[in-house]
Amino acid sequence: MNNEISLEDSQKIALSVLERFHSICEENGFKYFLAYGTLIGAIRHEGFIPWDDDIDVMMPRKDFDRFVVFCKENEKNLYPLRLHNRENTQYYWYGIPRLSDMRYKYVVDNTYEKPFDIGVFIDIYPLDNYGDSYDEAKRLFDKCFYMNRQYDWYVNPTSQGSTLRSIPKTILHYYMRITRGKLYSQEIDYRIRDYILSNTNENNRFLGMVCFAGKIVLYERSIVKNIELIKHNFSGKQFYIPKEYDYMLKQSFGDYMVFPPEEERHPTHHYKIYIR
Repeated sequence: MNNEISLEDSQKIALSVLERFHSICEENGFKYFLAYGTLIGAIRHEGFIPWDDDIDVMMPRKDFDRFVVFCKENEKNLYPLRLHNRENTQYYWYGIPRLSDMRYKYVVDNTYEKPFDIGVFIDIYPLDNYGDSYDEAKRLFDKCFYMNRQYDWYVNPTSQGSTLRSIPKTILHYYMRITRGKLYSQEIDYRIRDYILSNTNENNRFLGMVCFAGKIVLYERSIVKNIELIKHNFSGKQFYIPKEYDYMLKQSFGDYMVFPPEEERHPTHHYKIYIR
C-alpha cells in the first residue's frame, strides 16, 4: 500500500470522530469524558500529546451501555462512523469498543494479531463500580483479566515473541475454538459485564475501569463524586473532562506533567492507517 496517512493526519481524523461522538452524547444525554493519554494531552498540551496515536474517552457504565445500543440501532445513519466490538467485528479481540471512520483502513503491524477491519478510531472505556476494598477490586480485576486472556487465546493463535512461546498458545487456541464454539464472540463482552454488575453496586467505595484493564486503578467515590464534569480545550475544541482530573491522572500515572524520556516519545500501538 502506498496511501498511508501520517500521524498528524490520523490525529486530525480522530479529532473529527471525537467531535461527532461529542455531538451524539450531547444530543442523547450520554455522559463521557476524556481519559488516559488524551486527558494528559488536554491538560499538558491542550491537545494531543505530540506522539500519541489515538483518543481515549470513558463513559459511566449506564451511559456506555446506552451508547452501544444507540450505535447498533443507528448503524446506517452513523456512516462513515461505525462502532466496533467483539460482537460485530471478526477477529476484534479488544475488550472495549472503538468508534471508527471507515473511510480509512487500520492495518496491524505485527504477526501475532489477526487483522480486523476498522478505521481511524477513538477508544471508549466503560467506568464501573469497583468494590469496597482493594481485595474486592483485585478479585474483579483478576476474573476480567483472565476472561479477556481466554478470548485472546480464542482469536489469536500465536504469541508476541518467539515461536516457542506460540506453541502452547496455539494449543489453547484450538481448545478454545472447540469448547467455546462460534457464538463465543457474541457473548464474551456480556459475560464480563454481567460478572462486574453482579459483584458491585452503586454505593461501592471505588470506581474504575475493570473490564479491559492492564492494572488496578481505583478512584474514591467520595473524591470524584460519581465524576463531576467540566469542559476543557482540546485542539481548539471544547470537550468534557473530570473536575477531579488531577487526582484521577495521578492515580493512573503519578506526576503526569513530567515528560517521558526522549526515546519513549513515539506511538506505542502496532498499526498503520491507510486511505481505503
